[in-house]
Amino acid sequence: MVDIVAKAGVDVKAVDVVRLELEKERFRYREFPLQMERVTGWVELRRPLLEDGTRGRTIAFDARGTVDDAPVHVSARIVEHEGVGRLRVTANDFPLEGQLATTIAEAEATSDGLDAVWDYLAPKGRANVVAELPLADDPDPLRLSVSLEDATISLDAADAPRPLVVESLVGDIDVEDDWITLSGLRGDVQGTPVAVGGIIDGGTDGEWEIDVRTEQPLTLTPELLDALPYYLGEASFLPQGLSLESGGHLVLSLRLHRAAGKDEKLTAEVSASDIEARLRLPEGTAVDVQGQGLEVIGSDVRIHGLRATATGLIVDVEQVEVGEDGIVGNLDVQLDRFDTTDDLLTLVPESARAVVSEILEGRLLTTPLLAVTTLEDGSV
Repeated sequence: MVDIVAKAGVDVKAVDVVRLELEKERFRYREFPLQMERVTGWVELRRPLLEDGTRGRTIAFDARGTVDDAPVHVSARIVEHEGVGRLRVTANDFPLEGQLATTIAEAEATSDGLDAVWDYLAPKGRANVVAELPLADDPDPLRLSVSLEDATISLDAADAPRPLVVESLVGDIDVEDDWITLSGLRGDVQGTPVAVGGIIDGGTDGEWEIDVRTEQPLTLTPELLDALPYYLGEASFLPQGLSLESGGHLVLSLRLHRAAGKDEKLTAEVSASDIEARLRLPEGTAVDVQGQGLEVIGSDVRIHGLRATATGLIVDVEQVEVGEDGIVGNLDVQLDRFDTTDDLLTLVPESARAVVSEILEGRLLTTPLLAVTTLEDGSV
């Protein structure tokens, strides 16, 4: 490392230009401290004569070398007496989890939100990277373009107990100051093709809108079922006591939203279609579910075009909402020597369970069609 401003034997007051030629050197610039190896290029200090008779100072450099064995080109020009400067970094086939991740986390130039987003997504793999960073008091924004090639990201990698991982990812992450755009991202979740997009504005204190959408039915593996509750928070796909078994599939759309504000939390909206799954009731009764529509928004669940079947029971859901007021909407029921167990009564609105249980106790029920409408006041 050479500090050309303090180089021994050089009286900077008496010269206009100091230039160093680099050949197989190491190079690091303090403002964005990537440690480059096997560097060739040059570093130049100029002291131009200003209108007031004093001398200013400009620093420029152009260097090519390697970082983590990937080729990197770094160039910059800083006009200290004007308080402006830009640093440009270009790297191809660059490892995302090596020095680049460390530098983004530690550099002052990326401390306004990009570092937090990088922690949230924890990108791994390789990418082509172009960065333009402001130096001194340069008014132009930080710009960063990351073109992913077979990369991996994890949603909320630092805090989620089982992060939702998107692999084989290609596409672009573009940054301008604290505005981050995820565009054209394609990858897979557990082998199923997915699309990822959205914006992140203002780092950890700003607004987030991230969409993850599967493009084919996604298999409900134990790992996926363990991951989803974290993103749903207090919301749930299902009424209390019901659980979703692994082995089915659905087309999934997950929207992660965060309002601007220091204390705002990340929330999720989930919708599913092309559903084929099995529910398990509290005492172990299996209910098979097939159909098209399910949405989870906050603590409310909206269901339409869904059929649930159990022994002696078929329920066709036209349109219902499940929320704090229980189940509200329309459904058709078919019964064939149906035995109403306490387990199956969990599917009946709570306000009506006692009455239904008393009426049906000890009876096997058969009906070709029973149309049921539940109202907001709990009446049926």
